[in-house]
Amino acid sequence: MGAGGAEFKDNPVMADLSRLGKQVTEVVAALGSQGVPFAVIGGLALSAHGVIRATADVDLLAPADRAGQIDAIAAKLGYRCLHRSADAANYVRIDERLDLLLASRPGAVRLLGAALPRTTLYGEMPVVSAEGLIGFKLQAWVNDRRRGQDIQDIRKLLSANRDALNLGEIREYFRLFEREALLEQLLSDLAADGVQEPPAVYDDPYVRFDDLMCVVEQLCPVWPEKPLWPGPGARFLL
Repeated sequence: MGAGGAEFKDNPVMADLSRLGKQVTEVVAALGSQGVPFAVIGGLALSAHGVIRATADVDLLAPADRAGQIDAIAAKLGYRCLHRSADAANYVRIDERLDLLLASRPGAVRLLGAALPRTTLYGEMPVVSAEGLIGFKLQAWVNDRRRGQDIQDIRKLLSANRDALNLGEIREYFRLFEREALLEQLLSDLAADGVQEPPAVYDDPYVRFDDLMCVVEQLCPVWPEKPLWPGPGARFLL
């Protein structure tokens, strides 16, 4: 368990959370207490948009001009900084990763400001829109083609939210990264899948997500080391 886990021992609700859930709860509370705006992105944000899968880290979007304050908060929670640039920061605490995209460009700043707060098992968490999440996942994949999971996540987000998505916004993200043909292929594959099955609806999808994480953590009690992201030469257009 990470350095911050001890405070949950006397709280029966927190004691039942997955290890990742405790990490999320702690980080969300720490940022909130200091008034630092943030939005959930990455694998953790998928659950809010009808796609529930396991993830091994906490990915957040936060303002670039608050990076120094975030660095101090992370250090107070026991995290060590692995990398920090104008665009991103990576932290680790034993095997627990905390990765941040730092919003400075108009697109990311807009998505951060538009993130809607959700009341969850982990506290109130603003979550980036499904369209914005697709954009960030596309950016991650463009910067590292080994990240095939990002394309699978985009497929699932398109499928689970096909009737609600702003396709014009999504087309703009694929145009920005010069991947219009990829989007057309994804949409064609989606149309060929036939009838859409509506995603399951939960009052709080993070309850189901945390149940999944409890099972995963039983099978994988220590997270494997992951490479730094972004790598050298990464293109940040969002």
